[in-house]
Amino acid sequence: MTLSEGEVTLDNVTVKGRTVVRGGGENSIIINNSSLEGTLLVIKKDGKVRIVAKGSTEIASVTLSSGAKLQEEDLTGKGFEEIEIIEVAEGENIVLEGDFEDVTIAAPNVTVEIAGGNIANLNIDEKAKNAIVNVDESSKVGTLTVNADAEIKGKGKIETANVNAENVAIEQKPENINIKEGIKATVGGEEMEGGKTPDTDGVVIITPPQTQTINISDPKLNFADGSTLPFVNPLYTAYLIDREPADKITSVSFKTNIKSSRFTLNSVNSPNTGLITLNRVVKDFNTENIDITLEDLLGSASSIFGDRDGITVHTLKELFGKKVDLVCTLKGTGSYSGYGSKSASISIIFSDEDIEPIPHSTEWADITVQKVSNQDVAYIITAKIKEDKKDTKVSTIGISNLLTSSFGVLPAEVKAGEDGQWFEVATQKSEIAYAIAKLADPDMTWADLTLSDLAGKNIFFKKSGDSQTVYKLTITE
Repeated sequence: MTLSEGEVTLDNVTVKGRTVVRGGGENSIIINNSSLEGTLLVIKKDGKVRIVAKGSTEIASVTLSSGAKLQEEDLTGKGFEEIEIIEVAEGENIVLEGDFEDVTIAAPNVTVEIAGGNIANLNIDEKAKNAIVNVDESSKVGTLTVNADAEIKGKGKIETANVNAENVAIEQKPENINIKEGIKATVGGEEMEGGKTPDTDGVVIITPPQTQTINISDPKLNFADGSTLPFVNPLYTAYLIDREPADKITSVSFKTNIKSSRFTLNSVNSPNTGLITLNRVVKDFNTENIDITLEDLLGSASSIFGDRDGITVHTLKELFGKKVDLVCTLKGTGSYSGYGSKSASISIIFSDEDIEPIPHSTEWADITVQKVSNQDVAYIITAKIKEDKKDTKVSTIGISNLLTSSFGVLPAEVKAGEDGQWFEVATQKSEIAYAIAKLADPDMTWADLTLSDLAGKNIFFKKSGDSQTVYKLTITE
């Protein structure tokens, strides 16, 4: 559900999926006696939006990608539970008024006002450099964990502060303070250093907190047929060399010793893609049993799924090459934010040999493959249109899905017909769609094109990293 400009009241509403706030004003959005079970995502251009939780309202998760004011009034439910601040433009502020369980600041140069109420756990992430938090005198923070240079101001009460970074200044003096060994911080106007014990001269000295560690066990790949393949520790390597090319992988799973975490994919590296730095949040979990589908992991590349229940070893090798390396991070959130993050490099090795296309079935056709010699093409791929799909508009399948489902992976270059010109898929999808429509009939448009219109037509592919090998797709009824 998306909320745009104008005042909005949600009353007795249950939202199972994500709710996005793109508009509104400073007195605009009231959520009364409602349940938002997915994430409430706030992306307001000028950062001026006020969201009020009232009555029995429960909002499990809030992600702030702009300034906002979150306020609780006359609340009988849980209200706002977990809040994460990931991006705030210059000049925009965050204001929190009410009782919040877990608040994580993961945006640099942000100012957060705690303007009345209690925060059980306030975590300042290492990404939140130069964050400023003002705790007013009517507010209280239970546990404050600071992992970046930040300034905590105000007269509000802080029960326990854990300082794990340099250049931290806390104006008020917490009841309990733990400073990491070797770190100096200014607390209550005094400089304090971690790793020492009190002496007779009355010098204020801090004992370092015990470090808690995220542990991972039972890492494995899961397949559509119910079988599993364990990763080899400690390198987290899975060897698929002996698996059949048609075996479908569904997910990666493992167990942890914490019940609240965030999984981030930092980078992907493979022979076909090269190194791609992503730092993309894949999923948040409220369980110690982590299961990440391949569709979640691949993100924008997940269109290769279509309606399939997994991705074949063959398709993944076409996409990545002989192997793929994934660098990932698991970080505790909420009450587990004090645990040190766990980073790992995952290697999946597909084969020691080059891959060839294989027969398969898509939502719209059955695919057969023939390797040929002494021709301008290396393979002839025949797509026989399914009987009940002949009148299907190609535009409903989509150009990317059409190419991916027939070839097995999104090709690098496409040519419509023997006399057509080569187009690059990454930048010229609209030109490819236009050329395929004209291949069927000079007067045909992409919007009107059906699968039957393409019967007897040939489309040519080249894959990434191999500009010499040509594949011919022939579509038949």
